[in-house]
Amino acid sequence: MLSGMNDSPGRLVLVADDSPIVAEALRELVEEAGAQVLGPAADGTEALRLFLDAAPDVALLDVQMPGMTGIEVTRAIRAAPGGERCLVIVVTSSREPEVRRHALAAGADHFLLKGELHRVVDLLSARNAGDAPPGAAPDGAPAPPVGK
Repeated sequence: MLSGMNDSPGRLVLVADDSPIVAEALRELVEEAGAQVLGPAADGTEALRLFLDAAPDVALLDVQMPGMTGIEVTRAIRAAPGGERCLVIVVTSSREPEVRRHALAAGADHFLLKGELHRVVDLLSARNAGDAPPGAAPDGAPAPPVGK
């Protein structure tokens, strides 16, 4: 389902979070950034199906979701044809360093705590301007190598 149609064709953002409150907050932030919303998906399996059906430019994925975790969805996106072109932003409430490390190792471009969701607008705006290529860490620096 598409919502938030606007003047930004081609900027399609998949939103996936099993919390309706967080999914709605993400939807509002995506629309504030001038993009179209795909979803929201309430579980990882639905998120992957939406990705495969619509090939969005950006995926906002919660880590802990039923079906598949956001980290598993990230791996599947990266393995899918065209998945390397998708900017993947993983969001979580977990402050555990291992979660961030696993998300980046799976191919996430950015990792945000749910308390930092306001940064989604900046990341999407930078992506639209070409300033936030996949592979950049949240501060814009290259993502650190994981496991090395």
